Amino acid sequence: MIKLILGLALWWMSHLMRRISPSLRERLGDNPGKLVVTAMSFAALWLIVSTGAVVRLTSSGLGCEHWPRCQPGQPFPEKGYHSYIEFGNRMVASVTIDLTLALAVGSWLTRGLPRWARW
Repeated sequence: MIKLILGLALWWMSHLMRRISPSLRERLGDNPGKLVVTAMSFAALWLIVSTGAVVRLTSSGLGCEHWPRCQPGQPFPEKGYHSYIEFGNRMVASVTIDLTLALAVGSWLTRGLPRWARW
């Protein structure tokens, strides 16, 4: 499933790259890392919306009572499936935050990008 999501995200990014202006394409260069981070960030954002919906629809929002761990003294949940759903959503959220911050820092450090691409 993850390979499918990443494959679709990479296809979408390559499709987008063909549609943007040649000067912007030159500024981005042939560095596939930028596209990979963008595609992974896009997929992670889509995944966090999906897992958030699962948390809401299953009423698992209070499955974990403590932050950042689920139960005091335990790194992982031990209660039941509501705890697993909520804890999984927290893990996806942490990965999403890391990828989005990496993408933001990368866009700020890329010279020649227009202002709208940096923000």
